[in-house]
Amino acid sequence: MSTNPSETNNPLSYDDLEIVKASLRRCLANPEFLDRFYKNFTSMSAQIAEQFKNTNFAFQKIMLKSSLHIMVTMASGGMQNSDAMDKLATVHNRDHRNIKPEWYYDWLDALMKTIREIDPQYNASIDQLWRTAMQPGIAYMQSKY
Repeated sequence: MSTNPSETNNPLSYDDLEIVKASLRRCLANPEFLDRFYKNFTSMSAQIAEQFKNTNFAFQKIMLKSSLHIMVTMASGGMQNSDAMDKLATVHNRDHRNIKPEWYYDWLDALMKTIREIDPQYNASIDQLWRTAMQPGIAYMQSKY
């Protein structure tokens, strides 16, 4: 994994981000990806399962797809102080969906498990790139709880 010393403080290079984006495209091309993610995520804990018990998953999957694009764009330095990222954080904060800050680690683990299951090109390097790419968005979401 190469680093990008740009002034955006982005820990990933352009090429690294392109690898993550390509992986995301492969995952989203598989019709099982979003359902499998929610199966993996809700199996992380009883609290998380409870949080999603009355969820409209048709709508939720649309939102997840959008959120993943926002998070990847944030990793590129393109979403800091953006309305999209602010709205995403607000929807998940204590006054709305009440997504606990510690659940984002489970979210990331479930995401990585799902990518491992779905992306035929998955390997340890892609795993690390994804984890690095998701950190700015996760940190932002946690800070806005």
